[in-house]
Amino acid sequence: MAFSSQHSFADSLANEGAAMNRTGATEDHAAAVAAFVAKEKPVFHGR
Repeated sequence: MAFSSQHSFADSLANEGAAMNRTGATEDHAAAVAAFVAKEKPVFHGR
């Protein structure tokens, strides 16, 4: 939100896409998806 309030819509979308790529490649993201599919509570390790 802070970034988007000071930048254009296109720049904000690019920034969001980059952030999603970074966070989507983490072990915690994989754990969250697996827990969601299994209908369990995820356990995060900060990785």
